[in-house]
Amino acid sequence: MFSRISLRLVLITGACVTSLMAGSPSSAGGDPMAPGSVRAAAAGGYPSLAGAWWTWAVGLFPETPILDETGELCAQGQSGRVWFLAGNFGGTTERDCRVPAGKTLFFPIYNSLWWTPEDGQTVEEIRALANGQMEVEGLELGVTVDGTDLGDLFGYRAQSPPGGFALPIEEGSWANLLGIDSGVRDPAVADGYWMMLSPLRSGAHVVMIHVRVPEGSGPGEDFVIDVTYNLQVMGQHPSQR
Repeated sequence: MFSRISLRLVLITGACVTSLMAGSPSSAGGDPMAPGSVRAAAAGGYPSLAGAWWTWAVGLFPETPILDETGELCAQGQSGRVWFLAGNFGGTTERDCRVPAGKTLFFPIYNSLWWTPEDGQTVEEIRALANGQMEVEGLELGVTVDGTDLGDLFGYRAQSPPGGFALPIEEGSWANLLGIDSGVRDPAVADGYWMMLSPLRSGAHVVMIHVRVPEGSGPGEDFVIDVTYNLQVMGQHPSQR
């Protein structure tokens, strides 16, 4: 599994995207500024956030948080006002994670990533591959926060802008250690579903992510991802001061 095909991501990960598709990310209800509520990022923020997510997940460090079974890599490389969460390569994973108060949470629900020249010669070719992985009949997406179902998530689909984006793979990073040459993949194209949560109140919280792709692992065998984050938000949220 841990070969080049591992990055043909039918998984909960991310890539550099922007809200250019019909059904761009929007609030799923409630006060968008309330701690822990669903929050729609401005379209211009998605490319930098998701591109940074990809670099964090596969392009910088020798270990990837996608394979973290316990949460020990939760704080790896985290900085700034946004805190990234990761998925897995299929199956069930439960992680314990301490998050500083005031951090916006950003994570992909389900998406795909393709790049030149390994996957295609033109941006049009790799975009068709990325789009095709999202257009799955019967796809199930689910996110709950502290037991509250965030509802229909299909309005949160977004893809990379025209021309694609540049994906760096550093020497010694996890992707490089898999045998993928270091350097910048430009263009790369991604498509997928994203979630951003405004900062959670101090204390314990549970975020659960679920994906089911009918027959995604072969005829008669669904591809399923279930990831649970047991979060402990440390310090005081500004609204609690």
